[in-house]
Amino acid sequence: MKCNKDGCHSSQKISRKADKDKLLSGLRGWEILPEENCIDKSSLNKHFEFENFADALEFVNKIGILAEKMNHHPDIRLEWGKVGVEIWTHAVGGLTKLDFALAQEIDYINE
Repeated sequence: MKCNKDGCHSSQKISRKADKDKLLSGLRGWEILPEENCIDKSSLNKHFEFENFADALEFVNKIGILAEKMNHHPDIRLEWGKVGVEIWTHAVGGLTKLDFALAQEIDYINE
């Protein structure tokens, strides 16, 4: 699953909470920040911890490679020993199935 070369404009926003919760149940440790917390969008969020800065940076670089392959790019915050990831589809202003697929792939590279 990936965005086409023009982005994710054809992706369908998931509006129903029950649908989001079902997809979220297949992920490990991710949470959905609701629209009230993020102004105009829901987003998937997770924080990862590492032994040091180098390990955190290596993880961020792996996310970057994955994001390029999927043509879907998360917001990433890198700190010493910590990485924060926020995922949402900018083109639809919320969550799509692609966001959940990206979150799952990020978990795989962190195993």
